[in-house]
Amino acid sequence: MLDSQGYSTVYDAINKAVDDSLRSLLWFQLLLLVISAILTSLFAFLTFYMKKKAENFATKEDFREILRQLKETTRATEEIKAEISTGTWVNEQRWKLRKSIYLTLLEKLSESKQALGDVIEAEEGSFDGSETKRKSHIAERLQRISSASVDIRNAIDRSGGILFLSGSALDSLREYEAAEEKRLIELTAKDDPYGNVSADATSWSSYLNHQWDAADRAFKELVEAAKKDLQLRS
Repeated sequence: MLDSQGYSTVYDAINKAVDDSLRSLLWFQLLLLVISAILTSLFAFLTFYMKKKAENFATKEDFREILRQLKETTRATEEIKAEISTGTWVNEQRWKLRKSIYLTLLEKLSESKQALGDVIEAEEGSFDGSETKRKSHIAERLQRISSASVDIRNAIDRSGGILFLSGSALDSLREYEAAEEKRLIELTAKDDPYGNVSADATSWSSYLNHQWDAADRAFKELVEAAKKDLQLRS
């Protein structure tokens, strides 16, 4: 049977054991609290980190998309500029071609009109000089008319005038060419191609006047056509 000292010893041992257990439990709980706080902080950090990563990824993707769209817009803009430049160049070349053909036709019609006028005057007795000079004068003017007529035909057929000249302009030029053909036929039929016809009007002089009128009408028609086609101010 235990005495009072024995009880005291057992009590102290039990009390010490309980205190040690309580202290161990307290440290364990404190450790759990620390671990919990650490895990909570770590989870919060990881959540924030992943959110920022997602935002950064989305920002990078948005930037890539913007960059792609910018490149496409730039490429489209350059293509449009190239098309406009090409179209402008083509239109400029077309304008230059038309201008060149109009100027050629007007120049040659003017030459033909002047030469025809000279021949008519010489044929009707308005030439001041010898007969030999008069005939030479007529021959040289007739050659100018023929050369001008050939150049007019080339401007229409070979240089492309037929592709854009208006119907009325082409009709007036055909009328001129028909008059030139009739004049040549009549010239061939004359006994003296350069003879004076002032004393008696003949079909030869009529053909000369007819061709002059045709050249004059064609010239005026082309002037109006050129103003409209080349958008020139009156």
